[in-house]
Amino acid sequence: MERQKAGFEARYKHNPKKALNKTIKLGYEEHVEIDDAPNYVRQLQNPRKRLLWEIFWLHLPENTFALIKTAGHLTAPSVVRNRI
Repeated sequence: MERQKAGFEARYKHNPKKALNKTIKLGYEEHVEIDDAPNYVRQLQNPRKRLLWEIFWLHLPENTFALIKTAGHLTAPSVVRNRI
């Protein structure tokens, strides 16, 4: 995993858009802007974060889940505005 992480960080530093184009798409990319992808990759080493992300699959702060619950869906304008 370290080798893949380092490779992604190097590609992102050189050309962020190209690096992100090579990632797996989840369907909501058009609604959010990923401003620091290497930070999310580095956080994969944190077992707690990784477990939460695997359970909920969205890499969002906890307060965003309250907005999603209230709005009822992932792409509600209030959720998107608050996230980015």
